[in-house]
Amino acid sequence: MKKIFLVLATLLWIGYWWRWYTCKICTTCGCNKSESVTSPVLEPETGFILFNRGDTTAMVQPGWVEYKDSLLSALTRNHLLTVEGQYIASEPNTSRYENMGVARANEIKRLFPDSIHTRIKLNSLLVSERPTMNGTPFTANSFSITEQSEKIEHVGDKTIVYFNLNSDQRIKDEEIENYLSGLAANHKNDRSSFVVTGHTDNTGSVKDNLKLGMKRANAIKSYLIAKGIAGERIRVKSLGDTDPIADNKTDEGRKKNRRTEIEILDKQ
Repeated sequence: MKKIFLVLATLLWIGYWWRWYTCKICTTCGCNKSESVTSPVLEPETGFILFNRGDTTAMVQPGWVEYKDSLLSALTRNHLLTVEGQYIASEPNTSRYENMGVARANEIKRLFPDSIHTRIKLNSLLVSERPTMNGTPFTANSFSITEQSEKIEHVGDKTIVYFNLNSDQRIKDEEIENYLSGLAANHKNDRSSFVVTGHTDNTGSVKDNLKLGMKRANAIKSYLIAKGIAGERIRVKSLGDTDPIADNKTDEGRKKNRRTEIEILDKQ
C-alpha cells in the first residue's frame, strides 16, 4: 500500500512541475495565451451622395441622377425642397460657412438646376459620430419636400413675398420668417447680390404706389441686413402698380399684386 501511495505521489509531483514548466517557460499548453479578439468588419456606408470627414466635396454615387429626377418630378409649384447637410462636432470646419452641414447642403444644391434654386431650402444638423465616419466616406445629407405657404411663392428664379393691403409691413408668418432667415444664413458668406422689387395693386395714385412699393422693398432689405447680409449687396427698386401678375379687378388678384420679388444674382 505504501508503495502504491509513493508511486501516486511521485506521479502527481512530476505532473505538477511538468505543467508549470510547459506553461510558464515553454508556453506550449496554451494556458497563458491570450485569446485574440477579432474586430468586427464595418461595412462602408452607402447612399446617393457621400462625404469624407472634414471635406465638403459631394461624391455622387450610382443612382443619383435617377433619384434627383424623382425629386424634381415631385417638386410642383407649391412645394419646397429641403436639403439638409449633416456634420459631426469633432470634424474641423474647413469651409467658409458657419458649419460643415451648411457647406455640404450648399454643395448639394449646386447639383440641381439653377432654375429651382429659389425653391430649395437649406438646413444643417449636428449628428452623433458613427464608427464608419473614420477613414471611409459616409452619408451626411437628407432630402424632404414640403408644401409652401400661400404667403410666399417661388416663380422661376424669383421669390415672392406678399403684403397686406396698403401696408409696407410684410405679412407676419412663421414660414416667411424662416425663409428670409434661411436665405440670409445661406448667403451671408458668399458673393451673391440681391435685387428686391416692390409692387402694389392699383389702389391709390401712381405716385403713392411707387412710394409704397419702395417701402415694401426696403422692409425686406432691412430684415436681410438684420440677419447679416451687407446692405451694399442688396439693391431695391419699385415698380408700383405697373407690373401686375394678376387681375386688379378682383380681391384675389389685388392680393397677389401686393408683393415684393427677391432675385439672387452672382451666385457663388
